[in-house]
Amino acid sequence: MSARRFFILAAALFAVLATAPAFADDLNPPWWRGLEGTTFQEWTFDQPGNAPANVNNPYGTPSLLTQGQWVPPGQLISPDLSFVIPNRRILDPYKFIRIQASYSTPAGVTPELQLHIESDPQAGWQVVGSGIVPGQDPTHLTWYSWWDIVMKPNPYIEWIRLGALPGATWPIYWDQVVIDTWCQPIPEPMSMTLAGLGLAGVIGGRRLRKR
Repeated sequence: MSARRFFILAAALFAVLATAPAFADDLNPPWWRGLEGTTFQEWTFDQPGNAPANVNNPYGTPSLLTQGQWVPPGQLISPDLSFVIPNRRILDPYKFIRIQASYSTPAGVTPELQLHIESDPQAGWQVVGSGIVPGQDPTHLTWYSWWDIVMKPNPYIEWIRLGALPGATWPIYWDQVVIDTWCQPIPEPMSMTLAGLGLAGVIGGRRLRKR
């Protein structure tokens, strides 16, 4: 299967997710989470420090490189966040990444975020699905953003940056970031049926942020 055809098929499948609301910090998990070749890391910022609150990564220790300013009951204030995610050191043809982020911004500014990925070895990457919706915290306005990314070929390690758009001068109040990766080769993308996409996990109520 050609790379061009693969990306078209992947985009068509992942686009289904954009038609369903996702109001959750981690109620939009990828259907492939937990399979061989996957990693999972979740930062909730409940405590000071850069270690993830929950992690399942057999290939190394993921880390948040950004210091930021931690504030209770569980937020990190920073215009951007940079993560390092180690992965399986096998040159699989593709890697899939899903990123979820819950955050708030000052009133009157765009909640849109910029995503950038570097890797070793350097690999091409393409966003094949994304979305941004208001959160459901009744105490203040929050936002939930998600991205589905395909990388080709599979790199050993990624540096992922999320942050405000270029030129922005305002802070971002981060509630939670979840990053899943999958470097398991997929022989035929058409075998990923809509049922396998796990759409039931997409539709759910956003948990109220701790107060």
